[in-house]
Amino acid sequence: MNKKWDNNAIDRLRSMAGLASPEEIAAALDTTRCSVIQKASENRISLRTHRVKAVLPQPARERLECEARRRGLHIEDLARRIFIAVIRDDMFDAVLDDDLANMKPEQAAHAFIG
Repeated sequence: MNKKWDNNAIDRLRSMAGLASPEEIAAALDTTRCSVIQKASENRISLRTHRVKAVLPQPARERLECEARRRGLHIEDLARRIFIAVIRDDMFDAVLDDDLANMKPEQAAHAFIG
């Protein structure tokens, strides 16, 4: 795990920063958490992530926990990956499958305003 930090590795670090934990970035780049933190600091890359708290019904939480275990992840890591995939790939309509999917943006905004 003696990582050579070339431009590609730094670009990948930059693209993952804020989306993945330092541990996840380290695993993806085949290096250590400390090395990721140090290289991010040297390149003025923020590793800060923003927390979102979600209250789930018990059956949904149990299903998420089961899937996280199957993938060898913590439930929070799986939830973060799901959120990021939905946002990155603009899958809101596909995932939610609600009436807003068929509305124009102006109509959808008005539906929330009243």
